[in-house]
Amino acid sequence: MDRSALTANRLGTEFVQLFTTNGALLVYCRARLIWWFSAIRRIDTGRAFLLMSEED
Repeated sequence: MDRSALTANRLGTEFVQLFTTNGALLVYCRARLIWWFSAIRRIDTGRAFLLMSEED
């Protein structure tokens, strides 16, 4: 899945806060949804991925 539109949406926005949890890295930018980054591993192939999503 191409996530370049999510990145382009944040160009030029003000960075507010970076927060970490046991399972994720959260990036807060002013007037944007929260960016969630978390590492996942596929059970069937064993490959590791960086999952990125937006949340309220």
